[in-house]
Amino acid sequence: MVVKDVFDLFSHLVPGETVLVEYPSEFPVEILFSKLLAWAEKRSIPVVVDDVLDTFPQYLSRLEVRSQDVGKISSVPVIKIGGRWKAGNVVGSVDVDKHFLDTEYYERVYAKVSGGKFVLNPVLGFYKFFLGLQGRELLRLLRNISTFVGRRDRIAVYFINADVVKSDPSCGGYHVFREVSTTIVSIEHSGDGYVARVPKAADEGIIGAKIPVP
Repeated sequence: MVVKDVFDLFSHLVPGETVLVEYPSEFPVEILFSKLLAWAEKRSIPVVVDDVLDTFPQYLSRLEVRSQDVGKISSVPVIKIGGRWKAGNVVGSVDVDKHFLDTEYYERVYAKVSGGKFVLNPVLGFYKFFLGLQGRELLRLLRNISTFVGRRDRIAVYFINADVVKSDPSCGGYHVFREVSTTIVSIEHSGDGYVARVPKAADEGIIGAKIPVP
Protein backbone atom coordinates (compact mmCIF):
# COMPACT_ATOMS: atom_id res chain seq x y z
CA MET A 1 0.00 0.00 0.00
CA VAL A 2 1.28 3.48 -0.87
CA VAL A 3 1.16 5.97 2.02
CA LYS A 4 1.16 9.52 0.64
CA ASP A 5 2.17 11.57 3.68
CA VAL A 6 2.15 11.60 7.49
CA PHE A 7 -1.55 12.50 7.61
CA ASP A 8 -2.29 9.41 5.56
CA LEU A 9 -0.03 7.42 7.88
CA PHE A 10 -1.85 8.64 11.00
CA SER A 11 -5.15 7.62 9.42
CA HIS A 12 -4.05 3.99 9.49
CA LEU A 13 -3.77 3.98 13.29
CA VAL A 14 -6.60 2.24 15.14
CA PRO A 15 -8.06 2.48 18.67
CA GLY A 16 -6.12 0.47 21.22
CA GLU A 17 -2.72 1.07 19.66
CA THR A 18 0.54 1.87 21.41
CA VAL A 19 2.58 3.60 18.71
CA LEU A 20 6.32 4.17 18.94
CA VAL A 21 7.81 7.05 16.94
CA GLU A 22 11.60 6.75 17.17
CA TYR A 23 13.72 9.62 15.86
CA PRO A 24 17.36 10.84 15.81
CA SER A 25 18.41 13.80 17.95
CA GLU A 26 18.74 16.14 14.93
CA PHE A 27 15.17 15.58 13.77
CA PRO A 28 12.69 18.45 14.50
CA VAL A 29 10.23 16.15 16.25
CA GLU A 30 8.13 19.07 17.46
CA ILE A 31 6.96 19.65 13.87
CA LEU A 32 5.78 16.06 13.52
CA PHE A 33 4.04 16.39 16.88
CA SER A 34 2.21 19.53 15.69
CA LYS A 35 1.11 17.69 12.55
CA LEU A 36 -0.28 14.87 14.68
CA LEU A 37 -2.33 17.38 16.67
CA ALA A 38 -3.57 18.99 13.44
CA TRP A 39 -4.64 15.56 12.19
CA ALA A 40 -6.59 14.94 15.41
CA GLU A 41 -8.24 18.37 15.26
CA LYS A 42 -9.37 17.78 11.68
CA ARG A 43 -11.09 14.56 12.80
CA SER A 44 -12.47 16.06 16.04
CA ILE A 45 -10.47 13.62 18.16
CA PRO A 46 -9.80 14.92 21.70
CA VAL A 47 -6.13 15.03 22.71
CA VAL A 48 -4.47 14.51 26.09
CA VAL A 49 -0.69 15.05 26.16
CA ASP A 50 1.57 13.31 28.68
CA ASP A 51 4.50 15.63 29.42
CA VAL A 52 7.40 13.69 30.96
CA LEU A 53 9.98 15.83 32.76
CA ASP A 54 9.29 19.18 31.05
CA THR A 55 9.42 17.98 27.45
CA PHE A 56 6.22 19.69 26.28
CA PRO A 57 7.48 23.22 27.16
CA GLN A 58 10.62 22.47 25.14
CA TYR A 59 8.47 21.54 22.14
CA LEU A 60 6.53 24.80 22.47
CA SER A 61 9.71 26.87 22.69
CA ARG A 62 11.23 25.28 19.59
CA LEU A 63 8.01 25.77 17.62
CA GLU A 64 7.95 29.44 18.63
CA VAL A 65 11.55 29.82 17.44
CA ARG A 66 10.29 28.52 14.09
CA SER A 67 7.68 31.32 14.15
CA GLN A 68 4.84 28.80 14.43
CA ASP A 69 1.69 29.90 16.23
CA VAL A 70 1.39 27.67 19.31
CA GLY A 71 -1.94 29.05 20.53
CA LYS A 72 -3.95 25.92 19.73
CA ILE A 73 -1.22 23.58 20.93
CA SER A 74 -0.96 25.47 24.23
CA SER A 75 -4.67 24.87 24.85
CA VAL A 76 -4.40 21.07 24.64
CA PRO A 77 -4.93 19.32 28.01
CA VAL A 78 -1.60 18.23 29.51
CA ILE A 79 -0.78 15.74 32.27
CA LYS A 80 2.59 16.67 33.77
CA ILE A 81 4.68 13.68 34.80
CA GLY A 82 7.49 15.08 36.90
CA GLY A 83 9.27 18.31 36.06
CA ARG A 84 8.73 21.86 37.30
CA TRP A 85 8.15 23.96 34.18
CA LYS A 86 4.42 24.41 33.71
CA ALA A 87 3.40 25.43 30.21
CA GLY A 88 0.19 25.00 28.31
CA ASN A 89 -3.11 23.77 29.73
CA VAL A 90 -1.92 21.62 32.64
CA VAL A 91 -4.96 19.71 33.95
CA GLY A 92 -3.27 17.03 36.04
CA SER A 93 0.10 16.11 37.48
CA VAL A 94 1.94 13.01 38.65
CA ASP A 95 5.07 13.29 40.77
CA VAL A 96 8.16 11.33 39.84
CA ASP A 97 10.32 10.23 42.78
CA LYS A 98 13.87 9.39 41.68
CA HIS A 99 12.50 8.63 38.23
CA PHE A 100 9.91 6.21 39.67
CA LEU A 101 6.45 6.57 38.12
CA ASP A 102 3.41 5.48 40.12
CA THR A 103 1.39 4.07 37.22
CA GLU A 104 -1.68 3.37 39.38
CA TYR A 105 -1.89 7.03 40.40
CA TYR A 106 -1.25 8.07 36.79
CA GLU A 107 -4.16 5.89 35.69
CA ARG A 108 -6.51 7.69 38.09
CA VAL A 109 -5.36 11.11 36.84
CA TYR A 110 -5.65 10.02 33.20
CA ALA A 111 -9.17 8.63 33.72
CA LYS A 112 -10.27 11.91 35.30
CA VAL A 113 -8.79 14.03 32.50
CA SER A 114 -10.02 11.88 29.60
CA GLY A 115 -13.48 11.50 31.11
CA GLY A 116 -13.83 8.06 29.57
CA LYS A 117 -13.80 9.50 26.04
CA PHE A 118 -11.74 8.16 23.16
CA VAL A 119 -8.60 10.30 22.95
CA LEU A 120 -5.30 10.62 21.14
CA ASN A 121 -2.59 10.44 23.80
CA PRO A 122 0.85 11.71 22.66
CA VAL A 123 3.53 10.90 25.24
CA LEU A 124 6.52 13.26 25.15
CA GLY A 125 9.89 12.57 26.76
CA PHE A 126 9.18 9.02 27.93
CA TYR A 127 12.69 8.01 26.84
CA LYS A 128 14.06 9.99 29.81
CA PHE A 129 12.94 7.16 32.08
CA PHE A 130 15.47 4.93 30.34
CA LEU A 131 18.19 7.17 31.78
CA GLY A 132 16.97 6.86 35.37
CA LEU A 133 15.53 3.36 35.62
CA GLN A 134 17.45 0.11 35.45
CA GLY A 135 16.72 -3.59 35.50
CA ARG A 136 13.55 -4.62 37.26
CA GLU A 137 12.28 -1.06 37.74
CA LEU A 138 12.38 -0.42 34.01
CA LEU A 139 10.83 -3.78 33.17
CA ARG A 140 8.05 -3.15 35.67
CA LEU A 141 7.29 0.20 34.05
CA LEU A 142 7.22 -1.39 30.59
CA ARG A 143 5.01 -4.19 31.88
CA ASN A 144 2.54 -1.65 33.24
CA ILE A 145 2.56 0.23 29.93
CA SER A 146 1.83 -3.03 28.10
CA THR A 147 -1.48 -3.29 29.99
CA PHE A 148 -2.70 -0.21 28.05
CA VAL A 149 -2.29 -1.98 24.71
CA GLY A 150 -5.69 -2.87 23.32
CA ARG A 151 -7.63 -0.31 25.33
CA ARG A 152 -10.16 0.97 22.83
CA ASP A 153 -10.48 4.37 24.49
CA ARG A 154 -7.20 5.73 23.17
CA ILE A 155 -4.36 5.74 20.68
CA ALA A 156 -1.08 6.35 22.50
CA VAL A 157 1.86 7.76 20.52
CA TYR A 158 5.25 7.68 22.24
CA PHE A 159 7.91 10.02 20.80
CA ILE A 160 11.28 8.44 21.66
CA ASN A 161 14.76 9.84 20.98
CA ALA A 162 16.42 6.67 19.69
CA ASP A 163 19.94 8.11 20.02
CA VAL A 164 19.44 8.60 23.76
CA VAL A 165 18.14 5.12 24.54
CA LYS A 166 20.64 3.34 22.29
CA SER A 167 23.55 5.10 24.00
CA ASP A 168 22.45 3.90 27.45
CA PRO A 169 23.14 0.45 28.94
CA SER A 170 19.41 0.02 29.61
CA CYS A 171 18.63 0.00 25.88
CA GLY A 172 17.76 -3.68 26.22
CA GLY A 173 14.57 -2.42 27.84
CA TYR A 174 14.00 -0.29 24.78
CA HIS A 175 13.82 -3.41 22.63
CA VAL A 176 11.20 -4.73 25.03
CA PHE A 177 9.26 -1.51 24.42
CA ARG A 178 9.55 -2.02 20.66
CA GLU A 179 8.08 -5.48 21.09
CA VAL A 180 5.20 -4.13 23.19
CA SER A 181 4.36 -1.43 20.60
CA THR A 182 1.73 -2.24 17.99
CA THR A 183 3.13 0.15 15.37
CA ILE A 184 6.66 1.49 15.00
CA VAL A 185 7.52 4.56 12.93
CA SER A 186 11.27 4.97 12.50
CA ILE A 187 12.53 8.39 11.41
CA GLU A 188 15.80 8.11 9.49
CA HIS A 189 18.18 10.37 7.60
CA SER A 190 17.70 10.28 3.83
CA GLY A 191 19.84 12.54 1.68
CA ASP A 192 19.33 16.09 2.89
CA GLY A 193 16.13 15.24 4.76
CA TYR A 194 14.31 12.52 6.62
CA VAL A 195 11.94 9.66 5.88
CA ALA A 196 9.60 7.67 8.09
CA ARG A 197 9.75 3.91 7.69
CA VAL A 198 7.18 1.52 9.14
CA PRO A 199 8.83 -1.79 10.14
CA LYS A 200 5.87 -2.88 12.27
CA ALA A 201 2.17 -1.97 12.19
CA ALA A 202 -1.22 -3.11 13.41
CA ASP A 203 -2.42 -2.36 9.88
CA GLU A 204 -0.24 -4.82 7.97
CA GLY A 205 -0.93 -2.94 4.74
CA ILE A 206 1.44 -0.10 5.72
CA ILE A 207 4.38 -2.29 6.79
CA GLY A 208 7.38 -1.27 4.71
CA ALA A 209 5.95 2.16 3.88
CA LYS A 210 8.45 4.98 3.34
CA ILE A 211 7.16 8.55 3.79
CA PRO A 212 9.03 11.90 3.57
CA VAL A 213 8.84 13.85 6.84
CA PRO A 214 8.12 16.19 8.46
